[in-house]
Amino acid sequence: MEKIRILLTGIGGYASTYVNPLLDKKYPDCEIAGCADPYPDSCPRIAEIRALGIPVYADMNDFFDAGNTADLCVITTPIHLHARQIRTALSHGCRVLCE
Repeated sequence: MEKIRILLTGIGGYASTYVNPLLDKKYPDCEIAGCADPYPDSCPRIAEIRALGIPVYADMNDFFDAGNTADLCVITTPIHLHARQIRTALSHGCRVLCE
């Protein structure tokens, strides 16, 4: 079975609710396909993310423009960004979990 590839849109603050269990392999059927956050250094585990070779982009459009794909986009960004980010994810065939 192929792993579910997840794009994490937002990795600082509350996003640790998703970052930590994924990095800790609590969901072995899932993997982080990439991260999109304009301030990735706010994530306490950014060094680990980079060491694992997980691509980090300032914006989710950059993730998709680089030819990457994901099955699911988890959006944990400020509310005023949600509508645009949901449309972007859906337009690239991603399912969306929006916090």
